[in-house]
Amino acid sequence: MKKSLKLLLGMAGAAGLAAGSLYAAADLLHTFVMDNKKQFPLKFKANSPLVPVEIDKMMPAIRTGREWLARQEVQTYTMVNRRGQKLTGYYIPPRGDSNVIVFFCHGFKGNGKSDICLFGERYTEDFGYGIFSVDHTGSGESEGQYAGFCYLEALDGVEWLHYLNAVLPGRQFILHGGSMGGATVLRMTGEPDLPGNVKFAVGDCGFTSAWDEFTYELRHAHAPVHPMIDLFNLINIKKAGYDLREASAIDAVRRSHTPTLIIHGERDTFVPAYMAQELYDACAAEKELVIVKDATHELSAVYDPALYYGKIHEFADRYLDHN
Repeated sequence: MKKSLKLLLGMAGAAGLAAGSLYAAADLLHTFVMDNKKQFPLKFKANSPLVPVEIDKMMPAIRTGREWLARQEVQTYTMVNRRGQKLTGYYIPPRGDSNVIVFFCHGFKGNGKSDICLFGERYTEDFGYGIFSVDHTGSGESEGQYAGFCYLEALDGVEWLHYLNAVLPGRQFILHGGSMGGATVLRMTGEPDLPGNVKFAVGDCGFTSAWDEFTYELRHAHAPVHPMIDLFNLINIKKAGYDLREASAIDAVRRSHTPTLIIHGERDTFVPAYMAQELYDACAAEKELVIVKDATHELSAVYDPALYYGKIHEFADRYLDHN
């Protein structure tokens, strides 16, 4: 289990590999990627070929965010989803008389407390908004085992919003997510039962679909897309209970009526920026696309905070009720 994903994908690309070995490689890959109870070995290694993260830029911002989070009075909420799993969320109330809550969705192998550290302080201190940040299925304190790559998370997110409307009535919601969380909030906008008090969505570096993202990664690892993704999907249906083709943000935005701000780093090599353009082109709602110069994966707010939060301010002025 200590083999890297690069080695696993290299095995899959070896000429003449037996079908049984291909299935075994796909099964092990599925465990590393989709099983949230297993530690992913590469996420926080600098210059990782599969999950490239700029540690020197990300970690200082996260440390500052952790210091901010430690000063907050965080309220913990729980909800049981339609799959019978107990999910956990963390609430920081708005400042003053604001009734705006940012519903935050974390990324791949993240959790509700860690990922909000990149954004929370600006939303609370500069905007005065509250935050509700969730542990997605299998992450943090939430029950479950397998990641939904925006599918399960989006279904749960809509359930959360209905729950919050019951326990915290009279609020306005902004959806915000990064990476897998970005795809999650975009997929939420296409759900028919999305509450009407969701005023707009911010999708940061989200992928078009899980199928597209895995295809991109397999190609970059010089592994055979087929049959690897097909085997991976069969394993996912068996273990996680859903088809990867259901994990699609681009299909969702085609039926969206929620104003949407799509933000992406120009030099993102994990979720390529062309996916942001595809999402923008497909989106049926009022929309805007911002490509942040030189920014890498999930670091647009660090590279150009004035542009990043300035655009969110514009959407807030345009779409929130200010009575």
